[in-house]
Amino acid sequence: MKILKSVFVERIYELEKIVQKSAKILSELTNYTAIVLGPKVNEHKLKKIQIIPLSPETAIAIIITDTGHVENRMISLPPSFDINEIEKMVNILNSRLVDVPLVDLKDKIYKEVAVLLSRHIHNYGSMVSILAETLTDTKPEKYFSAGKRIC
Repeated sequence: MKILKSVFVERIYELEKIVQKSAKILSELTNYTAIVLGPKVNEHKLKKIQIIPLSPETAIAIIITDTGHVENRMISLPPSFDINEIEKMVNILNSRLVDVPLVDLKDKIYKEVAVLLSRHIHNYGSMVSILAETLTDTKPEKYFSAGKRIC
């Protein structure tokens, strides 16, 4: 009971951490090795994106999903891209992509966001394909294990 109560005391907000903790608790309760599949990243929806320029050639995209999952991805900026337009671009992305499932982002970027970017961002063309690849680069499902491992 003490172990189970600790989960509620910790107030874990990221789904991935909850799954990880579940594997540990299950292993402790059963004295067996527990293997638990992590959440399906493809079912997550975009909550917010932030892009921070690091240099004239690179930026980092911070992607936050509705489940609290946070990922950082490096972006190579095209040579013709004006980094002063990043804030404008991020505002457009957040206005159009919030609550869109991650699997649908690429389609939505090409169909809706590209049109808006063309109106507000100079030399937007190469940036659209970079964004589509960066935001849809999903990792395979994770699994978590806890307990004794057989070597």
